[in-house]
Amino acid sequence: VSFTGSTKTGRKVLESSAHNLAKVTLELGGKTANIVMPDANMDMALAAAVRTIFLNSGQICTAGSRLLLHESIKDEFLEKMLGVVRSLKVGDPFAPDTKLGPIVSAQQYERVMSYIEAGKSCGACVLTGGGRPTDAALAAGTYVMPTIFDKVTMDMPIAQEEIFGPVLAVMSFKDDDEAVAIANATDYGLAAALWT
Repeated sequence: VSFTGSTKTGRKVLESSAHNLAKVTLELGGKTANIVMPDANMDMALAAAVRTIFLNSGQICTAGSRLLLHESIKDEFLEKMLGVVRSLKVGDPFAPDTKLGPIVSAQQYERVMSYIEAGKSCGACVLTGGGRPTDAALAAGTYVMPTIFDKVTMDMPIAQEEIFGPVLAVMSFKDDDEAVAIANATDYGLAAALWT
């Protein structure tokens, strides 16, 4: 049995497979950290950070949903990132200029929106996005604007749980040890990236 999906469902698959001793391969959840050091090629790190969280509207197990920026480059990096992200077109996934299509289902859309609301209520700061597109043609769809949260702390659900949507949690660090501690402070270990 090969399964890709949530930890909760993966646990059920594993429990069910025990009865007949089936071999099981599970790919369960992710909370990928993109760590950007002060000596990184900022343009390359920026392109990767945008691509890894907003590709497929964040609906990828290895989506780069946590962005860890060295405090000395954070403001400059975020300014450039916001310029790029605000230009991403949300819409029909078959249109060649669309960068973010819809969320896979109404149920998942509601889940993503609940995480956005949780981020707001926990004190994280929405830098961009945080809701539906204003385009009336998309009003009936399950579209979410690319969302970037700043001032995220590791105790917040948006920093700990897989959202599976276009939601980025930004945190800063002052040195290597703090970057590693933040990157490792989650139950998920599917992928990570270091830009230096």
